[in-house]
Formats: sequence, C-alpha cells, structure tokens
Amino acid sequence: MNRNTPRGGAGVVAAGAAAPERADATEAGRPFGLNLPLLVFVATIPLQNVYLGKIPHMGAGINYLNVMVVLSYLGMRYGKNLGAGARSRIGRPLALFMGVYALSLVLGIFTLGEVGENHVNTLKDILIGFSFYFLVLGTVRDKAGMVRVLACTLVPLPLMFYSFHNQFMSVVQFHFGHGAMHYDDDALRRVNGTFMDLGSNEYAAFFAGYPLMLLALFLGVKHKLVRGVLGGLIALNAYCLLFSYSRGAWVSFLLGLGVLLFFYSRKVFMVAVLTAVISSGAIYTMLPVSVQERFSTIFVSEENRDESAEERLIVWSIAKEAFMKDPLFGVGFHVFHHLNPFGGKDTHNYFVKVLTEQGIVGFLVLFTVFWRIFWVSVGAYIADADPLYRAVGMGMIAVLAAFMLGNLFGDRLSHYPLGAYFWVYAALSQRALLLSEARQQEEAEAAAAPGPVARAGVRTIGRPGVRPGGA
Repeated sequence: MNRNTPRGGAGVVAAGAAAPERADATEAGRPFGLNLPLLVFVATIPLQNVYLGKIPHMGAGINYLNVMVVLSYLGMRYGKNLGAGARSRIGRPLALFMGVYALSLVLGIFTLGEVGENHVNTLKDILIGFSFYFLVLGTVRDKAGMVRVLACTLVPLPLMFYSFHNQFMSVVQFHFGHGAMHYDDDALRRVNGTFMDLGSNEYAAFFAGYPLMLLALFLGVKHKLVRGVLGGLIALNAYCLLFSYSRGAWVSFLLGLGVLLFFYSRKVFMVAVLTAVISSGAIYTMLPVSVQERFSTIFVSEENRDESAEERLIVWSIAKEAFMKDPLFGVGFHVFHHLNPFGGKDTHNYFVKVLTEQGIVGFLVLFTVFWRIFWVSVGAYIADADPLYRAVGMGMIAVLAAFMLGNLFGDRLSHYPLGAYFWVYAALSQRALLLSEARQQEEAEAAAAPGPVARAGVRTIGRPGVRPGGA
C-alpha cells in the first residue's frame, strides 16, 4: 500500500467525527469466547435460497433469521457487550437511524390509517441487516476475530457463483434482449442466484461492492495461499458481475475500483486511468457481444431510453410530490408504494426513498452514518499499524463509494442478504481503528513510563495473562 500516506488515524478521524471515548479504545483487546452462531450467521446470510427454501418455518416467529439473531446476541456473553457498538462512532448515528425507522413506522400508520400488510415484519428484516454492525463489533475484539469474520464472508461466494452460473446458462443468448427490452419479458434479467426474494439488480449489486474488499485484502495481505484464494474468488465475482447485465452495478464497481486504486497508490491509479482511456476501445471489443450491447444502452439519447430508465424518472417525479407534502419527517415507513399511482412501484433510489418516507430528518441521520463510516475507514487505513487493518479500511472506503452510487439506482441497504456485509465490514473497520488506537495509546504510555516498564514495553492488548479471543 501507499506508504507515503501520513500516520495518525485518530487525528484524521477527529476531523470527521467526534473523538472516541477512552473506554471504547481500551476495551478493544478484551478477550471474548468464540461466537459460533454469529460466524454461521455471517457465512449464510447471502444464501437466502437455503434458509428460506430448505429450512422450514416453525411459526410464531420461529425461523432461521430470528433464531440466529437471538443466538448471535447470546454469543456475545449474553449480550453484555452490545453497548460497545452503540457507543462507537458509527454505532451512535446508526442506532439513531434505526430509531427513525421505528418512528417512521408509526407515522406510516397515521398516513395510511392502518397498519400496512407486512410492514412490521419488513421493518424487522431491515433492522436485522443493520444489527450485523452491533453483533460483529460487540463480538470481535482482536485481529484473530477479524480474520474469522472475514473468512466467513468468503464462505458463501463459491455457492453464489454456482447458483448464478446455473441460472445464467439456462437462459444465455448470444445477444442481449429479444424483442422489446422489458424486464418481465427478459429472462436474462431474472437471474437472481441465491437471492430468493430479490431480483437480478440486487444480486448484481452484491458483486459490484463486496469484491472490492476482497481486492483490498489481496493487495494488502502478502500470504501466497491467502492471495491465491482471494484471487480465485475475485475471478468468480467478476464473472457474476459481468453477466449480471446491470448497468448500475457496472458503474458502481468502476467507481469503487477507482477509489480503491487511488488510496492504494496514486501512481497505480494514474496508470490504470491512462490505460483505461487509451485501451478502452480494445477492451470493449474483447467483451462478450451481449455485454457490449447492454453496456451501449448506458449512453443513449432521451428518445432512445429503455422502458426501465423511463419508468424510474416518472416514479422519482411522483416521489418528489410526496416529499413536498411532508419534507421534514416524510410520509412514513414503507408507505410510498401505497401512494404511487404508477403501478405501486418503489422509488428505485434509496436516497429518494429515505427523503420521501423518513424526510429530511432521516436523510441527515443517514448521511451522518455514511460520513462516520468514511472517516472511520480512512482512520483505519492511515493508522499504519497492521497491513490487515489498513486493507480493511481501504476496502471499506471503496465499498462505501460503490454502495453510495449503487443506491442511486435502487435500494441496496434495506435487503438483509445484500446489505448485511456492508455493516459487517463497517464494524470491522471500526474495530481495526480501535485496535490501532489502543496499541498507539499503550505504546505512548509505555514510552512515557520511567524505569524498567518503559524498557519492557507492552506485549499484549487486554488483561495480562489471558490469551485474547473474539468472534
């Protein structure tokens, strides 16, 4: 990584977020036992086709998601450390945003005059995705814990590729589209892999964001076997992204890749940009014909826009009218599609959705969450304490950029199979920064201590005589 980057992650973070509490940093190395339910939950959350399609529901709210949330919570030593996430720089605004969602649900009841069908359950599922931040940060306390969680995020990727490939090969054609390019008539656009209850755009968004973390780890970790595994998984992810035919996913990935290379090395970034500009024509001709045809639809005149793009513009104009009726608090959670006369469609833009349903208040809180994630990730990257911490911070910056752009084309955070890893990586970035700060603090205290203590230094983070654990 670029070693010309200045040291001192804590100082930079202070520019974008409040200074951390001392307790939050000093507890970073406190040992905890293995939270197996959380590791299993992290490894299986994208595999919606497995736990919804194969594991039966017992009724009365007893299903895989709810049970795993409870078990993961209990795995944090009976939940005593859930407050660690709520006290963190990202956790405070995130908890507030979850509260805004809950209040918005009540507001939606007043707007509709009744409790909307499945609104409570929908909100619960959204909050499950957000809860991964608190579960991971409350569990992981050291580098070993971070490695375990990162490894679990790699586990489902081969199965996700296998599922996508099988579906894709059953409908693959030489050319993209046949007849009118309408979503309902286009089988290629219904390839949703393991996302049983979602569509192809959401599946594509997964591969537009999270491979950037894999690439950051590939660049930051020097172990040959680990790099080989990461390289293979990156190739599988690239295949799924390329043949997803999602224009929003392609553009989001390219933005995230540019951000990643910029933070990795300014020189590499400039070389990559120049290579892309000079060789863009040749690279384009090397792509499959169907991908070329789909990519060409990004740059079309207004009269030649396809039906999908035209529909979104109409829905956004309707959402603007709904927003103007109550700009401060919005119309209420999950309400817009009830008010939308254009086929009851959603906004297809997460920021427009939040503005419309949670108002300016919800939007500002959400912006604060993203702002804190950015500065925490930058702090983890420039702390220069450990290559893994730097890689996680750099990867999260790129993932954030890809998701920020991706949310302009759809909702990329409300669906837990898609959004869960975003919060997992955000929690790991926060933990990386806390571990770096804790080590810097103890080294400073050791250097300032007189006599033998200063010479001995600090060997471990946490309680003496106890082997650190976590996750």
